[in-house]
Amino acid sequence: MQGEDPDFQRTIKKVVNYREFIKFIQELQERDALIAKLLYFGAPTMDEVLNLRVNQVDLKKGIVKFNKFSVRYPKHVMLELKGYLTKKDKEQLIFVNLHGERVERTHLNNCFNRASRKISSTKRITPKMLLESDVANSVAANWPFVSLSIQ
Repeated sequence: MQGEDPDFQRTIKKVVNYREFIKFIQELQERDALIAKLLYFGAPTMDEVLNLRVNQVDLKKGIVKFNKFSVRYPKHVMLELKGYLTKKDKEQLIFVNLHGERVERTHLNNCFNRASRKISSTKRITPKMLLESDVANSVAANWPFVSLSIQ
């Protein structure tokens, strides 16, 4: 399909659909939106993103090295990440608060709650939801026996 966003196909089985995600990140501050993108496009856990250090990012290859595996991120995410790497030592945390300390989970949860309320009065988007794929629905859609009941 011509003109389709390449990120759309990558996120087709996510719990939070792509269009909803785009609206959501527009309500976040720049740093928190980048954290959300890292979660949504493949990070293993929120803690691994919050503990991410400069030396774990390979800009030339477009990958981020987490504890158990590496993730190749879309170019636009890597470009944003590059902006956070400037003026930081290799061992430094990428995401820090105003005091130079690691961004806390509670801060991120609060930011996500506020952004969720701005885009929907009923649905809350959490960091965990960004990590999750809708495996049950994708398996059900491809498994011919799923609608049959055993009697």
